[in-house]
Amino acid sequence: MTINTAEKGKRFERLMVTALHCHNIKARRVTLSGGTADPDLHDDIVISLKDKELRAECKSKKKGSWKKLVDWLGDANILYVKEDNKPSYVFMRTEEFHSLLERVDK
Repeated sequence: MTINTAEKGKRFERLMVTALHCHNIKARRVTLSGGTADPDLHDDIVISLKDKELRAECKSKKKGSWKKLVDWLGDANILYVKEDNKPSYVFMRTEEFHSLLERVDK
């Protein structure tokens, strides 16, 4: 990973932590995330809710990398995606997700 790529990733992680804080959600960026074999330092962000801790990965890619997902989401609030014989996943807009977490954490 080049220095510019690493810096881009750190900027995005900090941006997401700040956005969570704006919704009164406790969150912290994990220093050295992904740069060590320590499982406690693997994920990029730790979100601390009232009764649960969520671990988050952040990925910032060039234009077009998520186009298919964005197109599928359209005007919907949530996109569920699943590959055969694999678990399902949820894709949604960040602001909506943070608002949801804020309501859940009350």
